Amino acid sequence: MSHRFIPFLLLGSSFLIPLSVASAAPTIQLIVPSYDYTPGHATGTIAQGIANNGTVVGAYSSNQVPEASYSRLSNGRFSRPIVFPGGNFTTAFGINNSEVVVGTFISDVTHGFFFDGAAYTQFDLPGFANTYVFGENDAGDFCGLAIDAAGAKAAYLSVGGVVTTFTIPGATEVDPKGINNLGQVAGYYFSPGQHAFFRDADGTLTYPIDFPSAASTLILGLNDRGLMVGTYNLANTQHGFVFQNGHRFIPFDHPDADATVFAGVNNSNMICGYYSDNTSSQFSHAFIARLAAAAQ
Repeated sequence: MSHRFIPFLLLGSSFLIPLSVASAAPTIQLIVPSYDYTPGHATGTIAQGIANNGTVVGAYSSNQVPEASYSRLSNGRFSRPIVFPGGNFTTAFGINNSEVVVGTFISDVTHGFFFDGAAYTQFDLPGFANTYVFGENDAGDFCGLAIDAAGAKAAYLSVGGVVTTFTIPGATEVDPKGINNLGQVAGYYFSPGQHAFFRDADGTLTYPIDFPSAASTLILGLNDRGLMVGTYNLANTQHGFVFQNGHRFIPFDHPDADATVFAGVNNSNMICGYYSDNTSSQFSHAFIARLAAAAQ
């Protein structure tokens, strides 16, 4: 699985609050400007989820392992490779505050998994051929995408063990990328093109959420404080963003990058992401940033 530029790639209401772009002084600060998964001699490293204690999870590629995952503690120490036993292409997408890692692996078809640091648990949504788990909150509720044998796609969330599927009118695919402790979900959908959405705990959908003038907008993570993070494409260039208070975008470009993605955010407003280094079309380095207090 390569990590190139993201392809440009219920009833709800259109997003009615005027969207704006913050124009003040820089509000996003790099905490760890760049890191790579060194135990696996990684040739490419991405960060996709961050817990409140600063532990980050993501995936890496190397000459020995085409795709495996890792966790990185706040002190910079890495875990051993996270690889579902007997599976291929293990990709960690999220981590909660109990440090349970969620993601997907491939074994003929795609399966979801949970990893508590000692044991792996496979998850397959009943009635579907392929299952992806993208995010989990502290109560163990989770969200993702499932695909049946005919190729039909369903966004789902599991809350208290009860699974609910949902869609967005006109969408051909809905990808819920994160769920917070309030039961709120955010992600993106195709209709055509890519647009972000927010689903409240009562099922109310807010969509489309689009960075002004962008060709595509993807929300990839959210916290409990009203912050969402993601990436947008503008003038054939990919940028990271924070979406604050339901109306304000704060854009960000890594200074060493030709493309930037924000993928996860915790309740301390620490953000994990990844970027390409101007020498490759792949996103090859991970980083950690923080939204400054002045922007609260």
